[in-house]
Parts: sequence; structure tokens; C-alpha cells
Amino acid sequence: MPRPAPDSDAVESLSAAFVPAPRRYQVRAARRLQARKVGRLVRHIELYSLVKVSLLFYTCMLLVGVVAGVMIWSMFQRSGAVSSIEGFVGEIFLFDSFHLEGRQIFRIGVLGGMVGVLVLTLVTLVGGALFNLISDLTGGIRVSVVELETARPAPARRTRL
Repeated sequence: MPRPAPDSDAVESLSAAFVPAPRRYQVRAARRLQARKVGRLVRHIELYSLVKVSLLFYTCMLLVGVVAGVMIWSMFQRSGAVSSIEGFVGEIFLFDSFHLEGRQIFRIGVLGGMVGVLVLTLVTLVGGALFNLISDLTGGIRVSVVELETARPAPARRTRL
């Protein structure tokens, strides 16, 4: 004997009864700001602003490298690793005396870093100019961004009792 079809109202009430309560992260996500996602097209990069940003970025990286190098050199010197390396190199190459001069290594590192900053800035400039030329041919790069000006709180949910 075939079973009778269940009542659709009964099925809806049963399924509503078994809906899990929202979890804490879901509640927090609903309270967050909602913003509009918009597509943008980048066709041109101003080379002067690119040079300023890249010069500042690479200079900051040079400063980080110099500070890290000084800290590592100081740590190696205090632990005796520098004198061990000097003795090892002196034995291998049969030098009477071999010494690593910290000031001279520091100067060479800073001058090399300055040259590196200039070279990398020029490479970035050439890359920006190539991007501008290629984007004239291809039409640019599409980027998806979120407009913060249109951000608004999520609408409050109404709960029915």
C-alpha cells in the first residue's frame, strides 16, 4: 500500500525546527560593515609617483638590512664566531694574519646597498614604462576593489516570534 504524501506545512515546520542557531562568527559577520565591490581598470601608472614610492621602499629595505647586518655582526663577534672564521681562513690559505674589519665591511655594504637602491629604482621605472606601453595595446588590468565610502552597517535582522 503506498504511503500518503506528507503535508507540505508539516514538512516546513519540521525543517524550521531543525535549523541550527547561528554560530558566534556568523553573528559577528552579519554585524560587520557591508561595502560595495567595484571593478576598476588600471591603464596608466604615473612614473614620477612610481619612482618616489620605489625609492622610499628600497631605502627602507636598505635600512632594515643595515640594522640586521649590524646586529648579526655584533652577535657573531660576541660569540667568537668571527675569530673562528678568521683562524679558519688563515689556516686554509696559509695567511700569517687574516682579520675581518667590521667598519670596512659596513662601508662596503652601505655603498653597495645605495647602488642597489638606485639600480632597483631604475628597474622599477623601466617596468612601469613597459606597463604603460603594454597597457596601451591591451587595455590595462582589471582590479576588483571595495568602495569604503559606500560602506554601511548591515541591516538589522528581524526575528519573528
